[in-house]
Amino acid sequence: MTVLFEIQKTQALLRHNCKTGYEQFRDEWIDGSRLCQLLNVSPRTLQSLRDNQELPFSRLRSKLYYRIDDVARILETNYDFKPLKGERYECR
Repeated sequence: MTVLFEIQKTQALLRHNCKTGYEQFRDEWIDGSRLCQLLNVSPRTLQSLRDNQELPFSRLRSKLYYRIDDVARILETNYDFKPLKGERYECR
């Protein structure tokens, strides 16, 4: 299961909620170590995203937190779909 799929699934569940689901989802936070695991990246990669001001974050003492909404935005804006060799993609 991909991270983007998990985020979209979580988004859908929250939108289905009686409360304003998107606002609730937008305010969900994840710590840096969990984000590294989900994206399969190193802490240095997250540091580069912070240094380049591509990924906003919040620091509580020595621990860094990221909004899931910001992570989803980066994944969506950097999505580059190319069919695998030999596969056909049909527009619907």
